[in-house]
Amino acid sequence: MHGDDDAEALLQGLEGRGTRPWSLQARPALLVMDMQSFFLDECSPAFLPSAPAMLPRLGLLVESFRARRLPVIFTVHRDRGGPMQRWWGRSLDEEWHQALAIEPLEGEEVLVKDVYDAFCGTGLEAALERAGAGSLALSGVCAHLCVESTARSAFCRGYQVVLPADCAAAHNLALHRGSLASLAHGFAHITTCQELISKLEGHHG
Repeated sequence: MHGDDDAEALLQGLEGRGTRPWSLQARPALLVMDMQSFFLDECSPAFLPSAPAMLPRLGLLVESFRARRLPVIFTVHRDRGGPMQRWWGRSLDEEWHQALAIEPLEGEEVLVKDVYDAFCGTGLEAALERAGAGSLALSGVCAHLCVESTARSAFCRGYQVVLPADCAAAHNLALHRGSLASLAHGFAHITTCQELISKLEGHHG
């Protein structure tokens, strides 16, 4: 473990507007990013040791959104010969079963992406518009790659961006905290699973 599941360690010393008291400004949606066996199976070349540990918290957050009939959207990563395959020098082999660790319910969107940014070529923005969402909570993997890229893109599209730090995972604690520090400075409210659930209870109880 890298300590990525320790909320206090992740939030310690963060500075920026994203660390100030905040409230949900609009109907929120939850985006669960790439929680696939490729990142969760310890035999995979892309295994993230901190990812399985945060699954119980992420599951709790998903159920909190569902209980309030708030939208939950999933992404699945595929390699289709694009820039990520060229950068990493490998593809996401089909031998790694693509079933998501948290099963989407009937009617919940599952978007396929092949770059870090979940807004790129996936129909995510249209899905958020259909759901009437103006705030976007991000979760999943990797915090410093797909999650951060999508957070920046969401901010530039006018969404309020919320990131529960202990519902995301990175390759190591330094990368995770570095990503949180950057997002807190100019893009996202950095929070915890429990704090976000409390905000949901207050806003959509």
